[in-house]
Amino acid sequence: MYFFRLRVINTILFLVVGVFIGFILKGRVNPPPVASAAPRYQPAYEAVPVKPEAEAVEAEEEELPPEPEKAAGPRRAAAPAPAREEEDAELSIEADTPAPPGARRQPVFLSVEPAAFFKGAAGYAGRDLEMTLQLITVKKAAGGWRLNFVYTFPDKTIDYLYLDDTSTLGTSPDLRIGYVYNVRFRCERGDLSDGNTLSFIEPTGDKANWATGLSAIE
Repeated sequence: MYFFRLRVINTILFLVVGVFIGFILKGRVNPPPVASAAPRYQPAYEAVPVKPEAEAVEAEEEELPPEPEKAAGPRRAAAPAPAREEEDAELSIEADTPAPPGARRQPVFLSVEPAAFFKGAAGYAGRDLEMTLQLITVKKAAGGWRLNFVYTFPDKTIDYLYLDDTSTLGTSPDLRIGYVYNVRFRCERGDLSDGNTLSFIEPTGDKANWATGLSAIE
């Protein structure tokens, strides 16, 4: 029984090995045909002639139409300089022109609140000042007049300012007790009682409640 089985198995193995060897030998003896490449045809290249650069530029210029000549119009007249510039130039010239010899320079007056001045008069020494004050009396002095003004602080305390005049008021000034005046003066020393010279005075229209219009000249 076992003998027949071995015979069958050997036979099958011989067949398989024979078929395998046959395929190997067939591939070596008859190699597969190599596909031949199909011929490819390409048309011959024709070179295009290139024009020189100068000829190409001339050809383009010949093709462009000529530009029409513009008629020369009348020239525009130059606009006159603004009047403002002329005025500024005149002002600049006037400002730069030095004053003639002997000309008196006009003082520039500093407007000051009376409260600030009466609290620190020393800080205004050598200044030309302008303020509003209430007149009390005007006395005849050597070469002119001496004016006495009063200032009342918020706490009801009072202080006095004395101004001397030699040319502003004249011989018979019309000044009244208790009236308020706008005055300009030179504060030479920063002292309320001395060194103050009057240069201008005019009434403001205001007056104290107790003022009756009496003359302030003693």
